[in-house]
Amino acid sequence: MNHRQRMITTVVGLFLTLGAVSTLHAQSEIYSLPSAAVTDKNSAYCETDANPAITPSGTGTYMQRCMGGVAKGFELGVNGLAAFSNPPTPGEIQPTVKYQWLNHGNLQFASGVTGFIPVTHTSDETAFAELYTVGRYQTKLKDLGGYSPAFSAGAWALVGRQSGTGSREGVILGIEQPLVLDKTGAPKVSFVTDWQSGNQTHAGFSSANSGVVVNLPHNLVAAFGYSFSNLGRKYDTPAFWLGYTFKFRKK
Repeated sequence: MNHRQRMITTVVGLFLTLGAVSTLHAQSEIYSLPSAAVTDKNSAYCETDANPAITPSGTGTYMQRCMGGVAKGFELGVNGLAAFSNPPTPGEIQPTVKYQWLNHGNLQFASGVTGFIPVTHTSDETAFAELYTVGRYQTKLKDLGGYSPAFSAGAWALVGRQSGTGSREGVILGIEQPLVLDKTGAPKVSFVTDWQSGNQTHAGFSSANSGVVVNLPHNLVAAFGYSFSNLGRKYDTPAFWLGYTFKFRKK
């Protein structure tokens, strides 16, 4: 582990000792990494992500995510990734499946699979998948009330990917700290951070992502932040997204 990774690990660890996913924003993500939450049954969530490159040799990505709750605790979705770099990085279709197998009080656990299927420059990359399990604990601190933070922690592993691209397994950590509550006591503005260990070179992996998440009227949510790559500043990017939740009536 290099100095940069040790620094990120220390910072995230410090936040965890102080006390993430309590904001009801993007159901399947903490900030950019998988969460233990799932999209509610009879609803769908769509999100547009932008991570523009800040250096000529970096990689910028733009992603459209959509997922739906098809049964209690069961979510299906698909992401479309467009990447821009020199040399070119393959665009991808990413099918997703997640099952929340424990939801008891303030504690949730979910496991999922995300596929990564190249649709451009297919000679440069083969399909692979990420397996993960993530747990979430929502604290209930008497003195903080609705401002109580929550913790996320889990593990990930890659299957089917060619060797020589970095880490194949690691950990996921996350924190969400409400900053402003609405009239109902639910988080309206939160500080969110998540981190994936390792030195995986695939865009979006092995990074710390932090920012402010704002729950807006009419089921909209927006986030503004930054992604710090474990591999160095060359791969850092701003990290923005905008999402919308669709609610469907029961038949």
